[in-house]
Amino acid sequence: MIPSSAIILQSKEESSVDDSDPTGQKRGAYLFASIMLIVVWLFSVPPEFRRARFCTEEQYSTYRYCTTPKEWVNGVKDYYGNGGGVKFDFTVDPTINDPPSE
Repeated sequence: MIPSSAIILQSKEESSVDDSDPTGQKRGAYLFASIMLIVVWLFSVPPEFRRARFCTEEQYSTYRYCTTPKEWVNGVKDYYGNGGGVKFDFTVDPTINDPPSE
């Protein structure tokens, strides 16, 4: 048998749950805002960074059309270090980073 004080404690804990956001939209607003900042930032860097294909060191030595994550980060640092600013570019050229035809 459960003591009555335990039942009272349990009911108080359950009632303290915030039921004003049953769908989680208020909690999801932080995630949404952070993802939107990343997306807006990605459209502000040059397309060669935005359209980069990542690969390992071994793959890079074989296929030169991809980049390693370390090279990508260094490229972004160089871009901003050399005075690169925010320039929104919405161009669509799907062939810009295609591998060379053999």
